[in-house]
Amino acid sequence: MVRHADWSAGLGCQEGTRTEILDQAKEWEEMPKRDARYRSIAYLKGPAGVGKTTVAHSFAKYLHENSMLGATFFFSRDDDTRNTSSTVFGTLAYDLAHNLPEFRSNLSAVKRRISSHVKDQSESLFLGPLSQCTYLITPVVIIFDALDECEDAETLLMFLVSGIAMLPAHLNVRVFCTGRQQAHTDHVFRKFQVRPFYIYIDSDTNIQDIRTFLLTRLTTIGEKKGKSLCPTPEAISALVEHAGGLFIWANVACEFLGQGFDIESDLQLLIDLGSGSPENPESPLSQMYETILDRAYNRYDRRGYKSHFQPILAAIVLARRPLSVLALRDLMNILAELLDAVLSSLSSVLHYPGNNITTTEDGTVRVIHTSFYRYLTDRSLADDRFYVNKRDHQSLLAEGCFRYIRRHVFRPDSIRDNSHQHPDPGLPCIRHKDAWQYAMDYSLCHVASICGGDDSLKLAASESFITIIIYHAYQAGCDNAAWGPFFRSPTFRFIRRKSGTDTMNRCVFDMSRSRADKSSGYPDALKTPIIWDMDIRHLSAHPSWRLHFDWGGKSVSVMPFADSYSFLELYCRPMYKRLFYGVVLVDSEQGARHFRRLRHG
Repeated sequence: MVRHADWSAGLGCQEGTRTEILDQAKEWEEMPKRDARYRSIAYLKGPAGVGKTTVAHSFAKYLHENSMLGATFFFSRDDDTRNTSSTVFGTLAYDLAHNLPEFRSNLSAVKRRISSHVKDQSESLFLGPLSQCTYLITPVVIIFDALDECEDAETLLMFLVSGIAMLPAHLNVRVFCTGRQQAHTDHVFRKFQVRPFYIYIDSDTNIQDIRTFLLTRLTTIGEKKGKSLCPTPEAISALVEHAGGLFIWANVACEFLGQGFDIESDLQLLIDLGSGSPENPESPLSQMYETILDRAYNRYDRRGYKSHFQPILAAIVLARRPLSVLALRDLMNILAELLDAVLSSLSSVLHYPGNNITTTEDGTVRVIHTSFYRYLTDRSLADDRFYVNKRDHQSLLAEGCFRYIRRHVFRPDSIRDNSHQHPDPGLPCIRHKDAWQYAMDYSLCHVASICGGDDSLKLAASESFITIIIYHAYQAGCDNAAWGPFFRSPTFRFIRRKSGTDTMNRCVFDMSRSRADKSSGYPDALKTPIIWDMDIRHLSAHPSWRLHFDWGGKSVSVMPFADSYSFLELYCRPMYKRLFYGVVLVDSEQGARHFRRLRHG
């Protein structure tokens, strides 16, 4: 299950807006299957910034209140767990199991191992258990928002749409999708009968919705500031015209006014903006973003503030997943007061904790809309003071990750997050700070972006640095729990897969042998997770190597299987209110059988 991919009532449409499109969606949901106009899939299309996501949240709320919501998945470009199809069907299965008891029973009956391939996941976790349901009296609606932000949307849609079409006739399952109009998704939808919905930016309904939104929000802003803010009809008309049919423009404008001290002058500043280019629907947003950034940049006349302004923007925009404020501060190595000053000056275009206007449920920092990301990374739009080079600025995060690892590698207590407790009393809850987890997961991803995908350059830039740090950390007897995330990370998997030198094998083998010698019997080592990574082909040259430890009072000797090229994981798991320990050859059926034999004695 992916966190924060679910719907939220607080992110829906403002009351009195988007009533027409929501009524159309409700009519589609209520339409009986025998109706000639019935379609099991609906697709809401429109340009970026017209409010498709808010419509999806409002529709999800309506379905939830009427017990017709099956599952939701809201894609997001700035979150690696929400911009790919690999996490979709597991999340859908979780939601459906929660909402449909019969689906939950069918899902629990799936015994075989499920691969990471989208086709296997769609069949085993979604279509299979769903097709076995006997009857669904009321419609069950599944919502996908922002399909254009999914990297492999075409693959996802092919399995999803074709699978829905093959479900038994007695199952009333419907899918509601939103996204920008794109050739690869439209190509898939054209193969099937889909109910289309459109939000036209120049339609009378859309313009009136924006006018209603502005009037309501400006009144609320004035009340919060203790002022009577009553814009003239001419001022409202000017703002509506500048919005160019984009709800995101109106939303950002209101948040810009909400954070200012002089509402009247800020309002006049917005009125004086141009209306943009009719050829580019997002051109009004670009003017708005430039105005907001210029105001934020010149908010403090301090050298340190201005010199850190662009790097902080780059880190927020280029992070592979949204970072917490603390992690952003640690990785950027800047003062908390300086970071807070920059974030507060950008409160109208950023979601972050402590923002009185817009905040995030997960405590992270993220851009308010993907159009802001596109503006900052487009050299033809962004000013030199704000432009983020997607390749060159990766070095900021790469250096930050390596610097954080180097600084904390010998201080395991400094990376523990002690704010969480295990639900079972007496069991340890091993959590790491967000900055450490991010550095473990994505340090090499940023190196890869700098190197342009050249594997040899990536290895040269990271292999020796990381392996030496790990080697010395193990030799120094550092806390093993700190390294579990790293050995599971894409960074280490890449190094292990691509390394063609003996250095990596020798280093890993020496680490394992050293720890095995020091932890004879493992009286303490087994209390925290340890990953023993071996290149099995290398270990075959050391037939005398054995791993000894106690298993439920029994002395067990394990030798890696020569035909398995996988990880050895020595781990602890809470089972039956006490700790069991074992050695598993991950991704190896032979290793799994061996583990089962050990577990059952």
